[in-house]
Amino acid sequence: MRVHSNMTDIKTARTIVGAIGNVIAFGLYSAPIPTMVKICKMKSVAEFKPDPYIATVINCMMWAFYGLPFVTPDNILVITNNGVGLAMELVYVIIFFTFATSPVRKKITIAIVIEVLFMAVVVFCTLYFLHTTKQRSMLVGILCIIFNVIMYAAPLTAMAQVIKTKSVKYMPFSLSLANFMNGAIWIVYSCLKFDLYILTKRLPKIQASSVQRSKMTSRRVAKDQMTIALIHNGTSQFTNDITGSLERKGKKGVVSSIKPNLSNIRNKNDKTLKKYIYIKKKEKSNYNMTDTNTARTIVGIIGNVIAFGLFSAPIPTMVKICKMKSVSEFKPDPYVATVLNCMMWTFYGLPFVQPDSLLVITINGAGLVMELVYVVIFFIFATSPVRKRITIAMVIEVIFMAVVVFCTLYFLHTTKQRSMLVGILCIIFNIIMYASPLTVMALVIKTKSVKYMPFFLSLANFMNGAIWIVYACLKFDLYILIPNALGCLSGTIQFILYALYYKTTNWSDDDEDKEKSNLNAEIELSQA
Repeated sequence: MRVHSNMTDIKTARTIVGAIGNVIAFGLYSAPIPTMVKICKMKSVAEFKPDPYIATVINCMMWAFYGLPFVTPDNILVITNNGVGLAMELVYVIIFFTFATSPVRKKITIAIVIEVLFMAVVVFCTLYFLHTTKQRSMLVGILCIIFNVIMYAAPLTAMAQVIKTKSVKYMPFSLSLANFMNGAIWIVYSCLKFDLYILTKRLPKIQASSVQRSKMTSRRVAKDQMTIALIHNGTSQFTNDITGSLERKGKKGVVSSIKPNLSNIRNKNDKTLKKYIYIKKKEKSNYNMTDTNTARTIVGIIGNVIAFGLFSAPIPTMVKICKMKSVSEFKPDPYVATVLNCMMWTFYGLPFVQPDSLLVITINGAGLVMELVYVVIFFIFATSPVRKRITIAMVIEVIFMAVVVFCTLYFLHTTKQRSMLVGILCIIFNIIMYASPLTVMALVIKTKSVKYMPFFLSLANFMNGAIWIVYACLKFDLYILIPNALGCLSGTIQFILYALYYKTTNWSDDDEDKEKSNLNAEIELSQA
């Protein structure tokens, strides 16, 4: 009981210390806000450089990934700290991008694309090739340390300038104090539950850490000796609880959990020990699966939010149509196409087609309802020929969908076969839908203008593709991975085009240009 009490106290202390660290780190992430305000007022980046913010983006991504439960368990405060930092740094980068010159924009775009690709490779390699949290935390932790060491080049440069000029004008005292407090508080956090990678991040010299580790080892050996004695006590009885852990029962019920260090036990043929080994392997497998499922759910929820934003993009157009009581030059084709796409993906996510894909159903179900509302609005205010065209298209889609459902359920009897057929059809429809973005990209290259390719829509499409790639990798799903990888690639190309042609764009505010921009803003929907 005393051991459990001490563990609870340590966890509570670690949580408090981590929360304080989050507050201090948030203050550090907020430091560039005055600079950003100044840039917005001047509408120019002047002599400011985007390099620190770009570097911090990859650093925050690495540490946020490191803190995930399937990489390093019990590090939620590392995720919150670096997740918030990542969001803030991305805002700073976007502000820089908005007011920077064309060469700087190109530099920012290339850097961010390289960082995202690098991060995708790290995530894939970590989850695909490494199967234990110890291996994963080691790889990601080492990479985090390397990036942090590189980032220390900036403070060293500032210190060298102070020594050279004999002036602390360029080294604010409050910022130095905040950095010192931030490092100190996270050293305490990492020591409460020893984490070499967080500790190295905050303090390169860690001579005192060996003392703490030796104490932890001695306590573990003492506990193992006690539990070994309990195992070999002939009067003890063992049982499995709900979670599968081995427990000793006495006259007054459960006394203690038996968690021996098997390397210290000589008699490997003991039936109780064999049972314990089996239970522990099962527990470990279940724990890893739970972590993966939790992470997949979190990523899927984020993907739902981003995709919902994409489905909401045509709302201003619909409002305009209702006010004018006419569809004007707008076309119903994107909405009619997206209806079929959403129906296919909703059917794909059903448990008798592809199990454990509830979040695919929720977002595409919501998208289907929204797209049907858009089609109805078009139908109400369209001319007779357009109404006829919409009706024919919708009837064909419903008949096609009915045939797919019937063939899938009647002729295919396993989820593997069903998910393969429906998944391939979903990929085909997604590839067809990418014809519209390619048309817009061709228009950008032809006119050397990004006026008809809204930046924030491109960003949302890129983020949507990236988040669903992660979702597909956590529990490997090729049919979700392929179309979203194409979506991510499409978004990357759009970023490059934006960087290349932003300077040559003739920004005009006439109504015709706005209508074209709105029309092109509705072409990339339902990629998940």
